[in-house]
Amino acid sequence: MDFSVLASCCLLLLACVLSPAALSAAGKSEPVQCLSALAWQREQDYVKPANDEAAFRGGPFALPKREDAKPLPAGLSLPVTASISPSTAVDKAEVELRIAAGVRALHAFADGEAECWFRDAARLDPQCAAAWLGLAMANEKLPSRALYFLEKAKVAQAQTPHEGAWMAAYDTFFQTSKSADLLERLEKLSGELQKLADAEGKEDRCAASFALRYRIIRANIARIPLSDAQEIEERYDAWTREEGGDALVFYPVLLWLKFDAAKAAQHTRALIEKHGGAAAWRLAAEPKLALGNYKEAAACLGAALSKAMEASSASSSEKETTILEYATALAWCQFHGGHPSQAVSQASELVGLPRKPGFTGLEAVDDAAESGYLGALQLRAQMWMASGNWVALADDATAAAADAGEKGLLVRAHQYYWAALASAALSRGKEWQSAKADLGKVAEEIARTPYLTRHAEVVSGYVRGAEAFGNLVQGRITPFMKDIAHVPGFVLAPWMSKAGAATAAQAMVDNALKEHPGSEPLLHVASVLKAKGSVLDEVQVPGIIYGPYHRELPAQPAVSLPDKSGAVHALAEFKGRPVLVIFFLGQGCAHCVEQLQKFRPLVGAYEQAGIPIVAIGTDSVEKLAESLGPGPERNPDLPYLILSDEPMAAFKAWKCYDEFLQKPLHGTFLLDAGGSVLWSDISHDPYTQASYLLGECQRLLKLHGVVDGVVGVGAVGK
Repeated sequence: MDFSVLASCCLLLLACVLSPAALSAAGKSEPVQCLSALAWQREQDYVKPANDEAAFRGGPFALPKREDAKPLPAGLSLPVTASISPSTAVDKAEVELRIAAGVRALHAFADGEAECWFRDAARLDPQCAAAWLGLAMANEKLPSRALYFLEKAKVAQAQTPHEGAWMAAYDTFFQTSKSADLLERLEKLSGELQKLADAEGKEDRCAASFALRYRIIRANIARIPLSDAQEIEERYDAWTREEGGDALVFYPVLLWLKFDAAKAAQHTRALIEKHGGAAAWRLAAEPKLALGNYKEAAACLGAALSKAMEASSASSSEKETTILEYATALAWCQFHGGHPSQAVSQASELVGLPRKPGFTGLEAVDDAAESGYLGALQLRAQMWMASGNWVALADDATAAAADAGEKGLLVRAHQYYWAALASAALSRGKEWQSAKADLGKVAEEIARTPYLTRHAEVVSGYVRGAEAFGNLVQGRITPFMKDIAHVPGFVLAPWMSKAGAATAAQAMVDNALKEHPGSEPLLHVASVLKAKGSVLDEVQVPGIIYGPYHRELPAQPAVSLPDKSGAVHALAEFKGRPVLVIFFLGQGCAHCVEQLQKFRPLVGAYEQAGIPIVAIGTDSVEKLAESLGPGPERNPDLPYLILSDEPMAAFKAWKCYDEFLQKPLHGTFLLDAGGSVLWSDISHDPYTQASYLLGECQRLLKLHGVVDGVVGVGAVGK
């Protein structure tokens, strides 16, 4: 054996294990999204919207509840200048209240909620620069979208030089998103805001609080503690005792989070008592995880999940992303707390979340690498690996990869990769070679497919990683160990030790135990290494049983509407079987006609799958009869039940209505046999991927125990 190559490879592997990606693979995720450099990086390619409708294409659509708004002292909120015009009657106090609520949400790292409040302020006073500035601040990780709002702020008539100085600071921050280092940008933004705080000779508390915000974010991303952290803690202690200071309770926890978990934990009680929202509970769990208190951490994460599922202000995509992140953290907490089987069940539950891939111009499936569906599949695969259940991973990945109905090349690449890993771990040489060959073919197809080339480098890494993992299991360390993705380092360690890299293997486990102190599965791995074991058997360790996350399926309001003949139909008629409900904007909407035509040729296939289609439009009964023909018979060109909702009562009840723009929205919903929503899409654009949606409906219904309209066949997590 070439020991110089071995030493080099061990160092490479250790570097990989110590990277943020590797830590994430081992169950370490950020409690607040903006603490992840990757979260900022992923959003750089967001396309700048052309208008307000494009900017708010995905929401928020519902007005926030005024009674939920909590005021702030003027010194803690953004400077607000309201319009003064004889033709408009602007209530400045109402605008200020919403902007204060938005600032509170920003300090709680609830960007979606903040955007909702600032959008409502802009609705009340479109010329208020502070409202548009707030929208830009709520999109700090989306520079192109933020610049759209910032430009609206610049031309707003109601502003003073003070608001202009705020806009200038953020303008530089967003304009340099692609040309400057993130840490440099955060440092400069913090410095500019601190200048604003000191400009008047009297501290501007709002500017000072945001200046500190970005210093703390920067310190967490860089993992470099602030030299004046103790002084900052004392400042926050004073601020949080003052009126409105409860808005700042997140920061004392974040100040110490990466550097002194015990100090961070001291501030979690105030965080829960003074805020108590989903994000507060999620952050409160983090110091407990760092201290190895998995029981209390699980309780916090469970509360965070419960509150996240209750949230009404977030868009559906934002809500699903939050639920996935919180549930993922809970699954790893369960694993490290000593109950891997419960963690696997948790991960399996998440696979039942809706899958919403992108599509190319040719309507080919184009999953994002960071999509929720892939994230759920990856978590389940990692849980099987971590608990040593390679048989389950092999069986599932092999069957999924061979599924002819799977049109997403990126998903297939992942499945072949996991099948190769599992086959190698089980010493199934023939299956390993076969999965590698199939993975190579998919990698080549991705590399030559224009709309997927951005994934080519990652997938080619999977090819090398599958080969390297197989060699490792056979006792050989190769230079491509760094390409082994998704496998937690502590899983690799026993094989590393057997291959002659015992020191590196021990260092990997020691590092994992620093991140997850007292983790019973990791202590088990450490004992395997001490006994010079080679294969991580399925982990069976006693521990506290935590209740898994169960997706609460929302039930939609009852609907009774007339068809073109005037006969009234209720959705309750479909109880006991699933149904697909489509909200469209009437025959005058060209996009809606296109949508209905896309579903027309597949009506039979949906019916065969036990999924009838019901369309609800804004046309009157008379217009429906005029366009579809009189009488109760269905029109052969649109052969499904079409109902009239001219008053848009059902549209509003089902949230298919933009309350800011006062106009209906397109909506598509899959209801299960009990009337609960399994999949939904609400947007200013109609959902036209009828063929893909049929397969997704069948997948979700099967997971929830319905096949071909028959209840009780399958179950989530099986």
